[in-house]
Amino acid sequence: KRAEDFNKQQDAFSGKLGSKQLIENRNISSRLSAGQRSRLLNDFAASERSLISNARCLTEGVDIPSIDCVAFIDPKQSRVDIVQAAGRAMRQSKATGKTNGYILIPIIVPDGQDLDQFAESTDFASVARVITSLSTQDERIVDELRHREPGQPSNPDDIIIVDPDIIESLNISYEAFNDKVSARIWASVGRANWRPFEEAKKFVHELNFRGQTSWYEYASSPAKPPDIPATPQTVYPEWTTWGDWLGTGTIATHLRKYRSFESGKQFVHTLKIEKFNPDWINYCKGKRDDLPIKPDDIPANPDRTYEDEWLGWGDWLGTGTIATHMRPHISYEEAKEFVHGLGLQSEKGSRKQNDLDLSWRNYKAGKLAATLGEIPQNIPSSPEKVYGDEFNWPDFLGNGGMPKDLDYWTYDQARAWVIKLELHKRRIVRTEGKRKNDARNKWNDFCAGLYPDLPFKPLEIPSSIHHGYKDKGFKGYRHFITPDS
Repeated sequence: KRAEDFNKQQDAFSGKLGSKQLIENRNISSRLSAGQRSRLLNDFAASERSLISNARCLTEGVDIPSIDCVAFIDPKQSRVDIVQAAGRAMRQSKATGKTNGYILIPIIVPDGQDLDQFAESTDFASVARVITSLSTQDERIVDELRHREPGQPSNPDDIIIVDPDIIESLNISYEAFNDKVSARIWASVGRANWRPFEEAKKFVHELNFRGQTSWYEYASSPAKPPDIPATPQTVYPEWTTWGDWLGTGTIATHLRKYRSFESGKQFVHTLKIEKFNPDWINYCKGKRDDLPIKPDDIPANPDRTYEDEWLGWGDWLGTGTIATHMRPHISYEEAKEFVHGLGLQSEKGSRKQNDLDLSWRNYKAGKLAATLGEIPQNIPSSPEKVYGDEFNWPDFLGNGGMPKDLDYWTYDQARAWVIKLELHKRRIVRTEGKRKNDARNKWNDFCAGLYPDLPFKPLEIPSSIHHGYKDKGFKGYRHFITPDS
C-alpha cells in the first residue's frame, strides 16, 4: 500500500512539472500475475526515464543493467535485502553507457528537532544501517569516511554525497549537517569494519599509554576512532598481550618470567618504598612519577610469586618490618614473665581511652614508649591470636588483670551489686553480626557503657567475669545478672 501511494504521489509531482510527464511512474507487487509483472518490467526497461516502486519485490531476480539508481524510501533492516537491492543499480550497461550506479537515501529531519537529536534518532539509525551494510561490500566507503576531515564538503568524486543545494535551500548549515551526518555514519560503519590489526596497533602505539587503565579511559571517550575496538582482545585473532597492543612491551602475567626472589628484593630496596598501601600499590599502577617504571620481571604480587620464600612486606620493601604472624615469637610463659614486669593494669584501659592508661592497647601502640619502651618484636601485639587456648588476659597481664593494689569483690558481692541494675530486663544495644539477646551480651554492652542511664562498672568487678571468678563461685552470665526466682 505504501509503495502504491508513493507511485501516486510521484504522478502528482510529475503533473505539476508541466503538460509533458518527464518520468513514467509504475508500481509492481506480488499481487500481480507473473505475466503482468513481466510486461511491467519490460515497459520499465524500454522507457527513457522511468521509476518503479515496490515492496521487497525486486531485490533479486531482476536483470535490467540500465537501472542507474535504487532509492530506499522506507527504512530497511536486513543487510541481505540492502545489498541485494543495491545490486540492481550496480550492473554495467552497454546500451546506456552509464558510468555510475546510485543509491539514494532520503534524510528527513522532523520539524523542531535539532541535529544532535536527529543524529541519535531511530530514523537516522536506519540511514546509517544502509550505508554500513553497503560498506561491507565496498571498502571505498570505509576509506572515505576514515580519512574525512571535519568541515570537508562533499564533491562529485566522493562515494557518499550529501547534496549541498538541497540542504542550504532549507536554511540549514550545510557544514554542520554534513559533519554531524558523516560522524554518525562513520560511528556505525567503523564498528562493522575494524581497522587491520597491525594498522590499529600502530595507531595505539603513538598514543603512548602506560597501561590498561589509560587505554580503557581512552576507549570509553569520544576520542577513540570507531574502527578501533575498545576490547581488541575479543576482536583480533592475532592478539597476544596488552604490552604488544599498547607498545609497552609488557607481557601477560601468566607468561612472564620473573627474576629471582633475592634479585627482585635488591631492586625494590633501591626504590625506598615505605609502605605496601598505598606506596607499593601506586608504584605498580604507574602512579609514582618520581620512581622508574616497574620492570616486567618484577611481580606486582610478590607474595604470590615467591610464596615459598616470602617473609613479609617489610622484608620485600626493605623496611625491616616483619609481619606479625611471621615473627619468631617467644613462648607464652616467657612473654607472660616479661609483660608482668610492665605493671599494666588492663587490656583496653578506661572508658575514655586515655593515652596515659597503663593498658595493653596503649603499650602496643607505642603510647607508653617513654616509660616502658617499645614492644619487642618477639612478643605479639595480638597475643590472644598467637597463643591460642592457653591465653587469657588476666593471666597474661599479671596480678589477675586487676589494677595494682586493688582487690576484686567476691563473686557474691559483685553479683549482688549487678542484680540491682536489672540487666536481665534489658535488650542488647549492639545487634550487628546477629548477636543474641543473651546475658553475656547484655553484660558486655553494660561494660562498654552502652546503657547511659546506668552507672559505670566499678573497677572492683572484672569485665571478664568468667576469668575473674573462675573457680570462685561463677555459675554463668545468666546467673550473674539475674535474681533468683
